[in-house]
Amino acid sequence: MKLLVISRLLHKTLSQNKKAPPFQENLRNQLASLRRTVLKRIDRRLASASSTADDIIEAMAAFCLATNSSSADVIRHFHQVRLDVIGNQLELADPSGENMLKALKLYIRTLQNTKILFSRRLSDALAKLKARPILTDSQIRGLDDLDIDVLERWVASDVRNFTPWIKCDEMSKSDAEKAIKQWSKQAFESFTKGCQKCLKDHSDLSGLISLRKKALDIWLSARSSTPTHSSLSVLEGIRNIFNGQLATILRTQASTLNAVGQDVSSLIARWDDREHASPRSLWDPSLTSHDYSDGAATFKQAIMDTLLGRNDDITAVMRAYHSWLASIEKSRSIVSDLRRTKWEATLDEDEDDALVDPAATLNDDDPRFLEGEQKSAVVQALVDLQSSFRDTVETFGTSNQSDKAAFMLRLIRDLRRDLPIEILDDDDFDFASDIVPKLQEILTMQVVSQTAPSSIMRSFHRNARDGSKKVPGRALWEGDPQLPVQPSPPTFKFLRRLMMSMEQQGPDLWNPSTVGVMKKMLSRELANAVLSAYENISSPSQNGSEAEKAAPAPAERNSQEQQGPKPSEMEQSASDPGLLRDWKIQLLFDAFYLQAALATTTNTNPKDKDKDKDIGDGNGDGDSDKKQKEKEKDELADVAEKIQDNLDSSGREKIANKVNKAAQEYWKRTELLFGLLAG
Repeated sequence: MKLLVISRLLHKTLSQNKKAPPFQENLRNQLASLRRTVLKRIDRRLASASSTADDIIEAMAAFCLATNSSSADVIRHFHQVRLDVIGNQLELADPSGENMLKALKLYIRTLQNTKILFSRRLSDALAKLKARPILTDSQIRGLDDLDIDVLERWVASDVRNFTPWIKCDEMSKSDAEKAIKQWSKQAFESFTKGCQKCLKDHSDLSGLISLRKKALDIWLSARSSTPTHSSLSVLEGIRNIFNGQLATILRTQASTLNAVGQDVSSLIARWDDREHASPRSLWDPSLTSHDYSDGAATFKQAIMDTLLGRNDDITAVMRAYHSWLASIEKSRSIVSDLRRTKWEATLDEDEDDALVDPAATLNDDDPRFLEGEQKSAVVQALVDLQSSFRDTVETFGTSNQSDKAAFMLRLIRDLRRDLPIEILDDDDFDFASDIVPKLQEILTMQVVSQTAPSSIMRSFHRNARDGSKKVPGRALWEGDPQLPVQPSPPTFKFLRRLMMSMEQQGPDLWNPSTVGVMKKMLSRELANAVLSAYENISSPSQNGSEAEKAAPAPAERNSQEQQGPKPSEMEQSASDPGLLRDWKIQLLFDAFYLQAALATTTNTNPKDKDKDKDIGDGNGDGDSDKKQKEKEKDELADVAEKIQDNLDSSGREKIANKVNKAAQEYWKRTELLFGLLAG
């Protein structure tokens, strides 16, 4: 650069001569081109992260000679060059993230070099340039091609005596620190924005955590020797860069659960277009054909699928869910491993931020933050899946409602059993709690409609019109007075039909909650049927007059005969008080027996409560449940009480108590025949 300065001076002197040669313009262009080339080389040296402090000072001195810049100007130029290089590095498409690490290293090296530049080394180098004329410099005079010793006497005195003048801005320590902090803050903001753009499309969680470790290691190992606007702010900035993208990855990963909701919606929409196999029995001979090798894993899985009513549709949906769950659990494990990360060179007790323990921040705060983000994302994903299920239930239509409800109940049960409990970290989340009651109601309505509770009393009436006029099983009555010891055949057959209908839907569906919904529905239906039968027995004359007023056509009589006894026949039965009393007592026994069969119990065992939640009603408010049950009336009990109060016998309360006790004991002996009613 010194030679270039002399060349420009010589050209200037030559161009001022009246007899300037014609090629001097060409010389001027060559010198200008040479100057641009030299400045580019200076910038490359200033930009290089491998340049030492001496290399940078030499390049800066050359820059001052070439541009007449002051020391403050050349430092600003150096900072701008480095800032541009950092920005260019972060604009590169590098999936590995190495460009971010290079940019961070350059940021650190720039601050460290700036500290050296403000320690008078640059000022001393510039002062040497001003110490004597350039032509007296030993490096210039040592160039043999110039022959300065021979040609010096023809050099103009202005050129021979030219001494560079470079303004050296002496900065106080506080001003130097201010300048460093100003550039540090500006450069780090640029670095932060660039890194965020680089990581925007990064979706590899483990790879990003590895990159985070490298970046933090670079900073932690250098921060004690690097002046900056705030060491803590830089640490927080690097943490935020990676934590922000890690949280985004976790949220995106959790949101992929919506594919499960879409699959379920598609299955329900196409339900009527496909055939669906009925639930298999555990005694299905085909189960024995499964492979028994490797611990009979295939056979065991087939048994579990049969027991829980799983079909191909449920298996496909659960396969997609388990794939999502596996990715979530893997991410949770990776985040949890952050707590065991080793930071070898993290602490320096002499630094300004010694009150902040980087290891505690990085190993405790960051994992806690990410776990919180993952938990909220997973909860939101499950809430969105609930909403999807809710919309799907609304689109059931009118066909195959019970089959669709059974599919959804089984799916919800399996999902509840495989919820990511370690991520949710509490038992407050009750998946699909607002959907299950409606599904249970659809299922139980189908079962109730198939069993026709009113058919009990129609059979009861037909038996009452029998020629013998005796209560079926009257000869088996025991005690003094004689009382029934078993329900009437229609009542017992009704419960058997109920079991068959429940079995047909699938025994796995009838947990205590679903059974409770069905029992409430059946209790209302049966109470109305028993009450109707009692009123027909007790008021045959009134019913007869009403029937005569109705004057049914002959075509309608056959239908009426199937539905109940003729009024005249009921009057005939009523003419025998003993017979009427027997029918009432048998009806009372049946009412007590049905009441025992449909009684609901409240679980007190925590394990049982957890089991209920597999396909429960989702209501977690125990106090609300208790108040609701207090408000609900046992309609069968009310009917039984009405029959008891109208028994035409002394000691009716004693008789009723004995009948109730006998009904309860008979239920205990026969309840295993109706196991699904126990839930």
